[in-house]
Amino acid sequence: MINRLLTYIFLIIFVQNIFAQQRVVSGLIIDKKTTWSGTVIVEGDITVAKKGRLIIEAGSRILFRPHLDKIQSGEDKTRSELIVLGIIIVKGQLENKVIFSSAAKKPRLGDWYGLRLMNPKKISVIDYCVVEYAFNGISIKKSNPVIRNSQITLNYNAGILIEVKAEPKISKNIISENGYAGVITSLGAKPILADNLIAANQIGLIALSLSQPNLGNLNNSKKVNQGRNNIFENSEYDIYNHTNLPLMAENNSWGDNNVTASIALRLYDGTDDSKYGNIDFLPIYKKANLDEFLQISQLSAETGQLPISEIDQSGQSSVVEQPVGQEAQPQDTPAPTVETAPVQKEISSLASNQKGEEAKLNATGKVGTINTEPAQKKVREPSKPKLNLDQIFLEYFTEAQKGEIVKKVAPQITKRQLGRGEKGQIIVRVVVGKNGSVESASVIKGLNPYFDKISEEAALKFKYKPVIIKGQPVRFYSNIFFEF
Repeated sequence: MINRLLTYIFLIIFVQNIFAQQRVVSGLIIDKKTTWSGTVIVEGDITVAKKGRLIIEAGSRILFRPHLDKIQSGEDKTRSELIVLGIIIVKGQLENKVIFSSAAKKPRLGDWYGLRLMNPKKISVIDYCVVEYAFNGISIKKSNPVIRNSQITLNYNAGILIEVKAEPKISKNIISENGYAGVITSLGAKPILADNLIAANQIGLIALSLSQPNLGNLNNSKKVNQGRNNIFENSEYDIYNHTNLPLMAENNSWGDNNVTASIALRLYDGTDDSKYGNIDFLPIYKKANLDEFLQISQLSAETGQLPISEIDQSGQSSVVEQPVGQEAQPQDTPAPTVETAPVQKEISSLASNQKGEEAKLNATGKVGTINTEPAQKKVREPSKPKLNLDQIFLEYFTEAQKGEIVKKVAPQITKRQLGRGEKGQIIVRVVVGKNGSVESASVIKGLNPYFDKISEEAALKFKYKPVIIKGQPVRFYSNIFFEF
């Protein structure tokens, strides 16, 4: 009896603690230093004002109600977005990532609108997070944020949209399975991309209207970038240059086939149409080692918190704001001299500047006692977690880099429905077991309930060749495309 009573007490305390870390927000304007942790459900646009600073702690989940914007503002009046006119600091960790996703039980591409970074003077930092199921995962306009160690995937249009002279530093990210492009640049944007994995998008990167993304430049002393991006398995092109400017993409790996002629076929540039600039992709980096990306992707769906379907809507999240009269007034971060050093040095410098800014704010005494920490002795960093071979992997991490289908099944359309439905593409995301059988299937881009249903039913009957990682068969995700 005593043991049972103690169990009940423990469960009550556990549930209360979980619910205490949840809150529903809509139309919130953040104009001071604010910290989010736990689970936040978004039902309308959130704006970080010019003087605001939003810090999101490791392990937090920011979940957006699908196709809902209660205040009908922003770029999209029907979907919620997180608009950053000030600063956002996402403090994820390797084993405790921050998740930006849909709040739907069965999420789909484009359920919410995305993160929008629009501060031209102050540098935001996004570290170890997952951004998924948005229209554009991260939009960057006239802004120079640092984005690293993150997974930007399954967004309807673009993983990252960069425009209007923005110069972000983007490194060590997985940018994959986005509906149109992994990265889109336009209107004079000049991002630096290094050590990223850009795979399984329709187009890996597309450059538009006088933009010049730097994916690798070994020779220009003012814009040195070591490259080392892994760009492969994008269904149409790995890079599409739609500008009249040359693009630098030196020292990158292009998957298993690093033959010059084969790479050129996956690039669209001046050799295909003389009005566009050429893409310089020589020299070629050695064959990719994806082990580091395996670590970045690991645990991205295993946050140790309640499943989305079990989230309580009435609880409160840990959202901490500075008291009135003690607002932090962020100072402008000095513009780093990014054109004089390799990209890794640039990113480290930016991180140092950001930490320095935090230290200056705390030293003024204006931020009160909230969110301040005593100085600690430097400790040895923990070793990277051991790879969990029982998790569900992205298929391009396997030895074959793509699941091989050995049995296909077409959706069964009844005579009554034949010719009556919408035309277009349905994407079904499946989990494939170690034996190659499909364990589960869910539509992530649909047409109508009938076609969606028969597509899921067909996908469940597919059969794959088992895939291998580190010599062992593993479960993996794959996307099946049906055309109607």
